[in-house]
Amino acid sequence: MLLLGGSLARVRRGQERGMDLGLEKKVIIVTGGAQGIGGGISRVLAQEGVSVVIADYNGDLAKSYAVELAEATGSDVTAVQFDATSEESVHKLFQTVIAERGGVDGLVNNVGGGIAFKSPRDITLEEWNRANTINMTSMFMASREFIVHCEDAGKSGRAVNVISKSAVSSGHKKGFDYATYKAAGIGFTRSISKEVADEGIVFNGIMPGYVATNKTHYDDPTPENEARRLKLPSKQFTKPEDLGNIVAFLLSQKSSQIIGTTLDTTGGLLL
Repeated sequence: MLLLGGSLARVRRGQERGMDLGLEKKVIIVTGGAQGIGGGISRVLAQEGVSVVIADYNGDLAKSYAVELAEATGSDVTAVQFDATSEESVHKLFQTVIAERGGVDGLVNNVGGGIAFKSPRDITLEEWNRANTINMTSMFMASREFIVHCEDAGKSGRAVNVISKSAVSSGHKKGFDYATYKAAGIGFTRSISKEVADEGIVFNGIMPGYVATNKTHYDDPTPENEARRLKLPSKQFTKPEDLGNIVAFLLSQKSSQIIGTTLDTTGGLLL
């Protein structure tokens, strides 16, 4: 089913299947889920039979990717155009999915970016606040909606926050703002779990490292990318689907003893 700004419509076909984690028919929202890391997560969840809601600012891209995943996996896949930095838009996203799908079982907070790439002396307050809104406020608003829904429905739920290895190891100068927000993401994941884990509402996080996507271009044959690759014990860049496998596990009851934890998913980069 496809949603662009309002109502839902489903597409079901295909044979791609996954790890059988007991997630079939679960309704899970993936923010920023139309490409890159989010796209890999959406694909793996669809392979698991999840009713995936791809929530993305780029509605056209989300729609085409939803059709692709539905045809490949046979799962219910929904595309929703939304603005992760708008409280009204985030609320509407949840209310629409709850009304038309009967509820939300899981959440992946994957929206991020907006880095100024400036030194502390040059970054403006407007730039700082904008990036903070994209990386942290968006995570808070979606998490709050998820918690309220679970509490009101008297149900458990699981969420995963996509953070970054920059939270603990900034790779370059002029990235201090991004590293700050990502470090805050670890604290957020742990502390919000402390608030609601006893209600069966669980948050965990992942810290990706060098992930080859259409934005990072790590697969391009450049000297810089080769130097990055050689830092990895496996000598291979992470694929979005690699992270999707980990996120799917964390969203399942098979990870029931992992609570409030942010996993190092860098492929050994932080060793």
